[in-house]
Amino acid sequence: MGRKKKEGLGVKLLKGGGKLAWSSLKLGAKGVSYVSRKGYESYKKSKEDAGERELDSRRSSGRKYEKFSEVKNVSGDLGGFENLLEKSSVGLVVGGAGQGKTAVSMKILENVYAKTGRKVMALGFKKEDMPSWVSVIDGLDDIEHGAFVV
Repeated sequence: MGRKKKEGLGVKLLKGGGKLAWSSLKLGAKGVSYVSRKGYESYKKSKEDAGERELDSRRSSGRKYEKFSEVKNVSGDLGGFENLLEKSSVGLVVGGAGQGKTAVSMKILENVYAKTGRKVMALGFKKEDMPSWVSVIDGLDDIEHGAFVV
């Protein structure tokens, strides 16, 4: 068996310095990771709180009548159309994907409610996404007589 070679002071210092540097690097990385994680959690919570505030304001807002503006008239009368909506029993909104059918329908719903005070209902929507003055229903059997339904 051979003798173990003695390390000099310089080698020991290099090894010790390397271990110290490695430990410092690991500690620094853990610190950055911790700060990033806590910062992200704080950011996420503030976004959730802001989202809740926006939903609360959206649920309680609305009920504001805004007359539709006519972009191009092919035939008919916009005023007559709006008056017809107040009395209508059935309407159909058609269009391709992303054409704004839901947005127009919700604006009509809001206008009818603001102008007439009729009960308004929505089918196929989440209750938490709708204003408080819209009743969300699960099926056609839930429609009340005289209600305006989207």
